[in-house]
Amino acid sequence: REESRCLQRAIQLSPRHPEPFARLAEIAVTDGQHLQAREYVEQAQRLSPTSSKVLSISAAIYYSLGDLQRSVADYEAAMLQQDGLTMHNFNNLGISYAASNQHASAVRSYKSALRLWTPESGMMTTSILLNLGNTFVDLRRFSEAFASYRRILHLDPSYAIAHYSLARALDRAGNPLEALSVYRQATMADPYLPHAYSNMGITLLNQNRPNDAVKVLEYAVRLRPISAEFDNLGDAYGDSTRYEDAIATYQKAIDVAPNRIYPKSYYSQLHYLIHTCNFDRLREACENLENTLSWELQTGQESGMTPVEALVLIGTYTDHSLFLRVARNFATRSLARVKQAGWVPFSKHARMKPGKRLRIGYISGGFRHHPDGKNMQGVFEQHDRSRFEVFCFSLKRDHGTPVQRKLQSTCEHFLDYTDLDNYHAASQVNQLGIHVLFDVNGYTGEGVRQQRNIILALSPAKLQVNFLAWVASSGASFIQYLVSDKVASPPEFVQDYSEKLLLWPHCYFPSDLRQSGGEIRLPKGRALNKRRSDLGLPRDGPLLSGFNQLWKIDKRLFLTWMDILRRTTEHHTTLWLPLFPDVAKPQLMRIARAKLGKNATTRIVWTNLFDESEHLQVKSLATMQLDTFLYCGHTSGADILWAGVPTVTLPGIMQSARVGASLLKGLSLHGHLVARTAEDYADVVVRAIRSLQASGESKWLSSVRAKLATEKQSGSLFDVSKWVKSMESAVSMAWDIDSFSLNPRNVIISGHVF
Repeated sequence: REESRCLQRAIQLSPRHPEPFARLAEIAVTDGQHLQAREYVEQAQRLSPTSSKVLSISAAIYYSLGDLQRSVADYEAAMLQQDGLTMHNFNNLGISYAASNQHASAVRSYKSALRLWTPESGMMTTSILLNLGNTFVDLRRFSEAFASYRRILHLDPSYAIAHYSLARALDRAGNPLEALSVYRQATMADPYLPHAYSNMGITLLNQNRPNDAVKVLEYAVRLRPISAEFDNLGDAYGDSTRYEDAIATYQKAIDVAPNRIYPKSYYSQLHYLIHTCNFDRLREACENLENTLSWELQTGQESGMTPVEALVLIGTYTDHSLFLRVARNFATRSLARVKQAGWVPFSKHARMKPGKRLRIGYISGGFRHHPDGKNMQGVFEQHDRSRFEVFCFSLKRDHGTPVQRKLQSTCEHFLDYTDLDNYHAASQVNQLGIHVLFDVNGYTGEGVRQQRNIILALSPAKLQVNFLAWVASSGASFIQYLVSDKVASPPEFVQDYSEKLLLWPHCYFPSDLRQSGGEIRLPKGRALNKRRSDLGLPRDGPLLSGFNQLWKIDKRLFLTWMDILRRTTEHHTTLWLPLFPDVAKPQLMRIARAKLGKNATTRIVWTNLFDESEHLQVKSLATMQLDTFLYCGHTSGADILWAGVPTVTLPGIMQSARVGASLLKGLSLHGHLVARTAEDYADVVVRAIRSLQASGESKWLSSVRAKLATEKQSGSLFDVSKWVKSMESAVSMAWDIDSFSLNPRNVIISGHVF
């Protein structure tokens, strides 16, 4: 304040000198008075528009204000003067270039700064080398980055930040073990460097060493008790199955955050509350869900919620219409990463030449021993090769599994892009002239973890289609269509999608089980009782299965299941659940005991997952399958129906909660097993159980099972040939619409466009 008063006095005495204004601008930035700083620096520039000193101060101030373009311009103007060609200015210009993603220009500036080296340069040289190394990392020019950091360490072997930066670069370059060693050197050089411990802990987590990570990250929290450190520690507790510690630590991250808003920890906390079926605490935590989501969306933040959690939580604890806004946020991430990498989406796309075939591409990390690969393995050999040329782009190889071998042998072109980065994968798709590209990744699995969504964000094909893996809108401007059907995505719900809809006349979900599922032979009488007993199941009585991951269970559903058990006590009905994940069992049993009393332990039976070679045969032992409400069974739903088990489902609003009804429609069983309300869902099951005779036979259940057995062979659900014909009709109609230079339209495959 004293300095400011002196500078104001100097201005009164000599109002045409620029230096006091420039210095006041620097002080205003330090005090957070950005508008005042801008006024001071503009006044200094009016008084001396070519002064390199004033221009340099102006550039630094505009950098702090986030006006990177003006910062770069002022540094460049300063260096038009001879006295502006300094190491300091070249270094700061490099920083401004790097911040605006002009990494190549930043490298040139840093190298120019180093050419001005003198023996008196001292720490300035170290700072420039550090910035140069960091920029090389951003450019993935790792060997040059390593050389820059090691040059610093040659000058000063005890410089902890250089060790830390070298370790980060090694980790990003795919050398985690060497990175861990160098992180330790950084902590020996400076035992109080929290970033080194944080990143070491994250690297240990990525190496599947969560217990070691916990020790390191607990120390990082002691050094720097801020939200980011608590969040990392929460991740480590979660990965080491210390779920209660994880939930409590994420809460600490939220508590110390400004305004108690820290979305990453909030969503991670919700994740573990979901996966432990901690319903009461989940509902309490979700009271802030809509506010947190709205804050992220309004401030332009990248949402910390994972896409799958969005499917489960939105619509249950908030208005379902919020999901499309969140999906658009996910899509914006991919576009931002394209821009950040300096890439430009493809604008030139192949047109179809007369007499040539339409080129269809399917891109996925699941063309292997994976649900998507198994569902699709019968599709490619059914395509009409006189009209369509089909390409599979595999983003993850497996080593000779039967599923991938079949995909390779039946698809006309099977290309392994596992080792290609996102840009080169997109470039290859574009150069192959793919007309229509089906995204069989979406925001699941490889699509999110490996950021493979970026391939679609680069728009390598003229038409791009959201298909199968992601059961909701992508929210992406670069995806024109979504494949579904009138049950999973009713036409009246079109406002919930950013894409136009390609609606199948039957279930849109492909299943190869008629070819690959094998024959299901259900034992009867004593053989059935023995088989159930051998698996640890009750020998007698109705057996209701819930073959879905337990995190898909919500409180309303579980209470509905308990109501079914209570109403069928005299029939000795048992609920059969998988221990998947096993951490959910204690919470669910606590609720069961409250509803069923001491008999709860005998009314619910838990089994581990079965070997894939026998899981369909084992699941056929169930009397009925109980679908989940929030996110119903998809591949698992088709499996249980192929096993001959009638499934009761309650369709929700979101597509992910309606696939069960679509599967049943594909078998003409929707009139028997699709409920209208939770009460109706329970009534369907209770009526079926009460109709059982002493022999275990039920006229109603027997008729449903008989219809299911017939429809398995003649219905549309497992008819891959019919499915492919619908696919080809949809693709042809979408391409025709585009060929007439029309915008994408919603299409019902019967031929109706709306």
